[in-house]
Amino acid sequence: MTGKVTISLLCYNAADTVLDTIQSVLAQTYSPIELIVTDNDSTDGCRESIRERYPQLELRENAENEGYCRPHNAVFLASNTPYLMPLNSDIILSRDFVMQLVRALGSSEQIGWVTGKLKRIVDEERTNILDSTGHTITKARKINNRGFNEIDQGQYDTEEFIFGACGAACMYKREMLESIRVGDEYFDESFFMSFEDGDVDWRAQLLGWSCIYTPRATAYHVRRFGLTQGSRLRQRVEFRNRYLMMLNNDSALLFLGDSPHILLAELGNVVNVARHPYLLEELITVARLLPHTLSKRRIIQSRKAVSEHDVHRWFYSYPPRRKIAAHFKKVLAGASAIRQGR
Repeated sequence: MTGKVTISLLCYNAADTVLDTIQSVLAQTYSPIELIVTDNDSTDGCRESIRERYPQLELRENAENEGYCRPHNAVFLASNTPYLMPLNSDIILSRDFVMQLVRALGSSEQIGWVTGKLKRIVDEERTNILDSTGHTITKARKINNRGFNEIDQGQYDTEEFIFGACGAACMYKREMLESIRVGDEYFDESFFMSFEDGDVDWRAQLLGWSCIYTPRATAYHVRRFGLTQGSRLRQRVEFRNRYLMMLNNDSALLFLGDSPHILLAELGNVVNVARHPYLLEELITVARLLPHTLSKRRIIQSRKAVSEHDVHRWFYSYPPRRKIAAHFKKVLAGASAIRQGR
């Protein structure tokens, strides 16, 4: 299967990595590729560097940081290619990465999106530490990157179906994205960033699409979202967006069935909110967005092509039973620290 690929490269204060990312795209063995770069109002000279080094590229410049969802939606809406690929500005692609993703997408009509093997870049060195081999989802409604921080020893060297794909560097069939689109949104713009790719995973699974992982496509990820200024924003959106994802996609029956796992996660959230009171603002945001979210939910649920149980097979128990006691101890320790004012 062949066809033009649109790569939507999104950058925000990534002057130290984005030029290498662009070069890895331009070096791809696959053709044709349309590369569109969107800068989210960087202040580190990022857009100036791109204009100087690659004046031939289409560079969209936002007047403010619009997050992940809206810029990618805008690029995908403006294109008409059969394959759409969001790309972070801290990813280095192997030369055949795009070719391998297109090949995997073409292996079955039911495959709607694909991911490869992402490894970590640490201190500017490519490592054998895994970053993501696709998404998993727990019965507590947490999205995780499969293999994260594991040493690559070949344990993920089999091409296989998975729940979903990390939005840092994956590829979607347009046909799939159009089927899950709500209004002008492929990615739900209420999310801003984080969990938006998991929301797409869940929506696509409800419509009967399959996601495939191929180890033949490899890339390297800095995972630059920092431990300083970005941490509070990351914490806020991950806390809020888990609830939005559940409101969009979850089933009352399965929610009740998984309630012990969800309750365990919520106990941790209670402690988290007590230690970080600003997270309460995100619960207010969820309440404010509720009418709009429920409107989207009605559309999503009306399109379901498979039963909730068909999708639920991907949900796994975490933590395992032997770790539940340890988790409760952690929660109690956190509560004790709060009482002592730490």
